[in-house]
Amino acid sequence: MSNNSNSFLNEKKYVFVTVGTTRFEELIQEVDKKEFHQLLKSFGYNAILMQIGNSGYIPVNSVNLEDQQQQQQQPTTSSSSSLPTGFQSYYYRFKPSLFDDMNNSTLIISHGGSGSILESLEIHKPIVCVTNSRLMHNHQVELADRLSGSPYNYLLPCEPSNLASVIKDDLKSYLATRQQMNDKTIDRSLNRFSQGLKENTESLSSNSSNSNSNSNGLKTMVVLGSGGHTAEMFYLLKKLDRDRFNHITYVLADSDKRSLDKITLNDKLPEQRTVKTIPRSRNVGQSYIHSIWTTFISLLYCLILVFKEKPDVILCNGPVVNMNNNNDSSTSSSTTTSSSSTKKR
Repeated sequence: MSNNSNSFLNEKKYVFVTVGTTRFEELIQEVDKKEFHQLLKSFGYNAILMQIGNSGYIPVNSVNLEDQQQQQQQPTTSSSSSLPTGFQSYYYRFKPSLFDDMNNSTLIISHGGSGSILESLEIHKPIVCVTNSRLMHNHQVELADRLSGSPYNYLLPCEPSNLASVIKDDLKSYLATRQQMNDKTIDRSLNRFSQGLKENTESLSSNSSNSNSNSNGLKTMVVLGSGGHTAEMFYLLKKLDRDRFNHITYVLADSDKRSLDKITLNDKLPEQRTVKTIPRSRNVGQSYIHSIWTTFISLLYCLILVFKEKPDVILCNGPVVNMNNNNDSSTSSSTTTSSSSTKKR
């Protein structure tokens, strides 16, 4: 879907809803309610734009922008006569980039994924963060609680069940007191990561005999874990020295189409990159018993890939596995990253 298809919203004070690459039917069902549209209108918003991802629930009070575009029609207002007068509602599943829709919105309602939160904070947008408590280990709840508490107050947390009441009761005070992420802090964080990576790989340049390395450059393997992990990784790579890390092999799951879009959008040096895919080790909701087999298959593909590529450096975020190759021609290192800190392990 074209990123320029939403020009009809340019004059609108609209709310953007995103679930990233996940399925979050509870959130989409809530924001598709006519009562919720009326609530948003009472706050002065006159449109809502939903990115629904892989949701099994299809909005019934909204216009599908993808269907409209395929028919080469100008998007129209939902046919439901019960929608608030002067209020419009639209949805789509995916785009290669959500930046324009986020940047042009007045308020963002986001799932609790770290990538979506990070992208929203970077453009200084107010965020209502709706956490999905069904996910493993409640990591979304932990992140939202941390970023909503003192001294940050970056976002307004809630769950689908109390989204409407939180907006009704707390949105006004949040908008009046919220903090914005400091651009200088972001810049320092990226510089610290880039400098730390350089210092921790100083010894590799002289020892690398990799035939794919150019001069003192290092062949680098970047693992993209999909969704928020991919967004975090490209955030950290913004200031990567491409003269030093001069050929990147991106590794992603064979089912991960969204990360492939991110590579095209973020890496402007196609001649210095390759893309490799591996079977996904575990899908969201997949049973642990069945995951044993799929994880073993994925691990086997990883070992073969590393053996063939022989990277000098491996960068990954999320769960960390340190990989050390005793072969003199290749030494692999792993870094673990988050939106707020970077560590060398």
